[in-house]
Amino acid sequence: MKVVDFTQFEAGPSCTEALGWLGADVVKIENPKMGDPGRRLRPGQPDNDPYYFHVFNANKKSITVNLKSPKGLDLVNRANPDHWDRLLKLIDRQDLIGDKRYLTPADRVEREAEVDEVISAWTRKHTKLDAMKLVGEAGIPAGAVLDTDELNKDVTFGQRGIMQTMIHPVHRPFKMPAWPVRVDGKATRIKSSPMLGEHTDQVLSDWLGLNAPAVAEMKSEGVI
Repeated sequence: MKVVDFTQFEAGPSCTEALGWLGADVVKIENPKMGDPGRRLRPGQPDNDPYYFHVFNANKKSITVNLKSPKGLDLVNRANPDHWDRLLKLIDRQDLIGDKRYLTPADRVEREAEVDEVISAWTRKHTKLDAMKLVGEAGIPAGAVLDTDELNKDVTFGQRGIMQTMIHPVHRPFKMPAWPVRVDGKATRIKSSPMLGEHTDQVLSDWLGLNAPAVAEMKSEGVI
């Protein structure tokens, strides 16, 4: 499956990244000059793709296309010709469902507050892992909420492939959350997030059959 990804920052990229984890060929369309704004999150610092960008853009390719250029738009349309019609039809089929809200009786609120105090007093006496063990032994499903540092240090997460190390062509290797779903009993292995425009030539050749002179001409015209 080929996926043309126009998303930026976090919500959209996390969805397209999920498709990448599942095996789709995801190509990220980026502005030739600046790329995804998620690549630049530190005012006054070099644009060197922070951890935030890598986490939401693993297993993708990147091509740069000037969408203000007619030739650039034509490239995108050729890569996914029926995309817009399908998207509009999907939007037309959606129904907006209202959010029903209910008032909570005051006596119930007071009772819940009492319970919260008892639980808080008990949890202050135990570490989160000890609390998880004790609650689990009582037959109640429970899991400790680990912070980022604890997740990185958890050896079992690495062994199970839940945390994996990204080997990037420019940055030093670093750990990040991987895809938790196992395929045929095995964890899907991570591929590096792309550098800006890293796969432009490859994708235009493989997807659209453009030769090297045609790609070079579009680069000289500022299309890609």
